[in-house]
Amino acid sequence: MGIDVKISNGKGDGTSLTLEKDGSANVTVSGLPPEDTNVLLVPFAEFMKNSSDSTDMRVSASLASPQEYFIKAGSSGDRYIHTIAFTIADASASLNEFGNTNNPLTNGCKLVYEDPELGEVVIADSLQTNFDFVQLCNFEPMFGTGTDAFKAANVQGSSEAYIPILDLEDVFGLPYGLKLRKNSVNKVKIVIQDDTTGVDRFDIKVYGYDRIEKG
Repeated sequence: MGIDVKISNGKGDGTSLTLEKDGSANVTVSGLPPEDTNVLLVPFAEFMKNSSDSTDMRVSASLASPQEYFIKAGSSGDRYIHTIAFTIADASASLNEFGNTNNPLTNGCKLVYEDPELGEVVIADSLQTNFDFVQLCNFEPMFGTGTDAFKAANVQGSSEAYIPILDLEDVFGLPYGLKLRKNSVNKVKIVIQDDTTGVDRFDIKVYGYDRIEKG
């Protein structure tokens, strides 16, 4: 026995959903959010900071004494981290070094998602060279050729820089990015385990949005 169902828009204007002969529904994808929503999506952009609110990641760290920089969950709504932008600037930097320090880092940096139930989820480990950061970001943005590939000029004064950008949707298939639950201890952080003071600039800026429910 079949069941007849009528799906209307609830506004009493006689508009209802029509099915095609094959049973599929013909819908139109709108570029606008629903009018009756109680949810605000507020852009979020912030540099990772340490516990002293410094964004400068040029620190004297080690495996025994690591330094952490992070983005925390918000208090107004769930926070979604979609893009992570790295900057490593140094004069005459090259892909097989960290900046232009003549060597890779010994222990490297770790990019981590922190959750009370899952613990530390390591997104990337042993980030020791400029190439490691570029590779993590799926070689985006891709520009330049030869020894200047992926390297921008005059980013910090006259120093060149590698500026890879990690799109979490593109690389990991996470359309909304990483969720930091409202008022939770969720974090996205980088753990530095070497002396990075030899470069001219090292920092990370994070982009996404806060999902805030009104009322």
